[in-house]
Amino acid sequence: MPNILRTLPDGLIIRHATPADAAPLAEFNSIMHSDDGPTQPDKNIHAWTMDLLTQPHPHFQPGDFLIVEDQGKIVSALCTVSQTWMYEGVPFGVGRPELVATHPDYRRRGLIRMQMDIVHQWSQERGEIMQVITGIPWYYKQFGYEMALDLSGGRTAFVPHIPKLKNGQTEPFTFRPATEADIPTLMEIYAHNGTLYGLTCQRNEAMWRYELNGRSEENLVRIQVSLIETPAGEVVGYLGHPPRLWDTVLALNFMGLKPGISWLDVVPATMRFAQKVGETYAAQKENGKFEGIYFSLGREHPMYDLFPNTLPRVRPPYAWYVRIPDVTGFVRHIAPALERRLSNSPLAGYSGKLALNFYRSGTRLTFENGTITHVEAWQPGPDEEGDVRLPDLSFLRLLCGQKSFEELDAFMVDCSANNDSARALVHALFPKRPANVWGIV
Repeated sequence: MPNILRTLPDGLIIRHATPADAAPLAEFNSIMHSDDGPTQPDKNIHAWTMDLLTQPHPHFQPGDFLIVEDQGKIVSALCTVSQTWMYEGVPFGVGRPELVATHPDYRRRGLIRMQMDIVHQWSQERGEIMQVITGIPWYYKQFGYEMALDLSGGRTAFVPHIPKLKNGQTEPFTFRPATEADIPTLMEIYAHNGTLYGLTCQRNEAMWRYELNGRSEENLVRIQVSLIETPAGEVVGYLGHPPRLWDTVLALNFMGLKPGISWLDVVPATMRFAQKVGETYAAQKENGKFEGIYFSLGREHPMYDLFPNTLPRVRPPYAWYVRIPDVTGFVRHIAPALERRLSNSPLAGYSGKLALNFYRSGTRLTFENGTITHVEAWQPGPDEEGDVRLPDLSFLRLLCGQKSFEELDAFMVDCSANNDSARALVHALFPKRPANVWGIV
């Protein structure tokens, strides 16, 4: 078979998937990823897998799925989705492994490690300088990942907190499903609201079209996108939510407003709209119950401060796993963003060097009048410890804005800065930033 990538000593093979694998792979994934056990396959996982293998996707083809077979039986699988992210305006390639699973009878044989090695090689060949994945705690640290970027997080409003219209009032905003004709507006609002975050994912016209019409109804990652309008039909924003409840709450995964539009004005109407949607979804389930709205807009968002009593429950974020095989190369790539940060700090125009010590390796930056002129790898040693020490993969948490240097320093005794100037420089270059990346799957 031309799709075979490796033949293993025990007779197993690793190969590319094809559209012909759609049904058996969807069945395998729906069983392996079911939260309710193997006797209750997850229909939403099934639909997601079927879509990837049978429907055109702007960033994916069936061969991006790997399958491990034993005499024709699927025993392990995963895929990767290529995409482009932005680091404060600087684009870079990202590979996203997903739908990772192994049958219990075949675990602890290194099958996932072999497949991860393959997709990491694909990422390198595609020029992707970062890999990300969402998954169970700790597991992917085995493959060079660190839980370094906030995933979701936000605030919840329960039904009693949802603002009600006063007698005689009419809704100041209306909501309707977005269509392909709205894509230019969606892209404009998405780009504007991306400035709230340090890291974002690029979505071109083809990807927006796929989000609106390319996924099947039961696809786990399908998002219902709605436009927010004035009664006169002027678009002021958009929001996105799954076509189902998360337990007893409706999650608003994404929301954005045009420049000059007040969150204070729009959010109350959004809550009332979300309540109607949530109650509709609850009515479709046996013993369904709707209890609140989860604004999953990240750990921090300007809107939260406007509604402290309306959004009483704080949901801390989980984390993306992040892998950067060439940290020095990545820092060199995002130098324009780092220079902008420096120019907006008290260290504008800085000249000098900063040596980051990761103990087993290091990265050294040279500055001239606020411009980064050199970024090079260097090897720390007893006689050259550098300016800032960051153990293990902790630098990734700093780089992605998940933690401030002060937080890392307070938590890890082997994290430190030699002097105030080094500490100030790290703070200026790598500040803590909120995150809410809508990655492509």
